[in-house]
Amino acid sequence: MSSTVRRAQNTPAMDIRVDSLTFGVREPCDVYIFVNHKRFIIRVSPSPDFPDSVEARYTKRLDAAQEANDFAEQYRILVEIEQLVLITVNDTPQIKPGDISLPSYRSRILNVTVFRKDLPVFYPSEIIVIAKLRSTRILKVLVEGQLMCCKLAEARHPDLIQELQALQEILQFGLGPSIRIPRLRGFIRSEDESGLIGFLTNHIETDPSNVTIGSLRGRVHTIDKSRRYKWASQTEHVIKALREIKVIWGDAKADNLLIDSHDDVWLIDLGGGRTHGWVSEELQDSKEGDLQGLQLIREFLKLLLGVLTLSTKAEPQRERAPTFIRALRVRFLLNLEPWRLAMD
Repeated sequence: MSSTVRRAQNTPAMDIRVDSLTFGVREPCDVYIFVNHKRFIIRVSPSPDFPDSVEARYTKRLDAAQEANDFAEQYRILVEIEQLVLITVNDTPQIKPGDISLPSYRSRILNVTVFRKDLPVFYPSEIIVIAKLRSTRILKVLVEGQLMCCKLAEARHPDLIQELQALQEILQFGLGPSIRIPRLRGFIRSEDESGLIGFLTNHIETDPSNVTIGSLRGRVHTIDKSRRYKWASQTEHVIKALREIKVIWGDAKADNLLIDSHDDVWLIDLGGGRTHGWVSEELQDSKEGDLQGLQLIREFLKLLLGVLTLSTKAEPQRERAPTFIRALRVRFLLNLEPWRLAMD
């Protein structure tokens, strides 16, 4: 199957600017805009038929920020909404980018020769940047009306190639939804067709107050223990699934565990490497390193180490001795006379 590649169609230039916004708790957000000097009102209002739509996500976040009197978060959300100026093209709702656009990164090409042909390929001109996430190369973007996470190549990018290979293997093995790792959704090709410059995964909507497990530093003890046990169990479950398909997490640490809006943990950053204090240098990019990181994550969550179901290597299966012989061994170890067996 060939790759699906789309070119953004050339559209006439428009003079578009946002004039003002009005909003209220559990009310729609109205965006007043000027298009070619004519005033329009765009209403951002969720539909009950599409609870996971872009509009629903923004209004839910805006309601939460207002109820918490978090004016800084309200401002951040409104800035994002401003960047999503709605226009109509052929009777189909489309999103037109504001001032932020995806750079072409023409000189930063991923040295990848093998990639899945059943996933779409996009150009930077088709991608709208919503916000910067962890760095200028990890972005929250809008692609064909869907929120996604975009990762772009830098001058040196072995970690990005390793992560891309891991994500393709996860797709190949068809891991279920309980394995919470962002899934590969597509690739990004440079505008000059010189090669791939990045890839897209599904975006994980995080809890604004607890973005990652690492963000709980200094207040872990205030989190209910049942939640902490759940997060540790979910992390162990994902690592175990990765081990079964021979994929290494690598940079195992609390900051690479997202907490989503449903209070579930997602494992991110499969690019390998390590962070000092989490994985030893000699265990970098190994199964043992993942296990070491998991133990430290449990300690970070202030949980008893307990007994993990993972092991660093499979134990060989030994043939079990007959019951009578096993009983003899136990009796001799306890320094009991073997003839006492007849009396048991």
